[in-house]
Amino acid sequence: MNIPIVGALAAGNAVYPKPNGWRRTISMNFGIATPADPAQNSATPMFARQYEYCLSYWPDLTQTGQPQFYADYDYAHWLIVPTPPVSYPWQILYYGLPQLLDASNQTNFWTDYAPETLMYRTLMECTPFVKNDGRMATWQPLYEEAVSNLEKEDLMRSVDRAAVRNED
Repeated sequence: MNIPIVGALAAGNAVYPKPNGWRRTISMNFGIATPADPAQNSATPMFARQYEYCLSYWPDLTQTGQPQFYADYDYAHWLIVPTPPVSYPWQILYYGLPQLLDASNQTNFWTDYAPETLMYRTLMECTPFVKNDGRMATWQPLYEEAVSNLEKEDLMRSVDRAAVRNED
């Protein structure tokens, strides 16, 4: 699931937590003030690099400069170098798990965009529980067709951002 997040890079902070459910970063941008845009809305991309590259590029994380690169610090954090000297608006686009359903969250990707797939899979999982295994033959082809339709839809969108994303 492709998820955008808008937040802020804090002055003097080089390590930032990844959101819950994060799986892979697509891109990062931060806003800088320009004479034409003093509100810091001009998006400036940061580029992905290896952790070791970032540390060799900016070994003293207490020194500050305009951010240029990010790396996976560990599974739960990113390293941003140079360390931001001031707070900047920040946007991250990443792949993540859909938010789980609970009392406070009643929708997610599956309920919004593929409710029939969710329903057929739920019915498949319920049939052994209610001891009606004969209905599995009814729900299985319907579920497989719904998944196939999702895959076809995904293939139509696999070419974008000027690149073919077969691994997503």
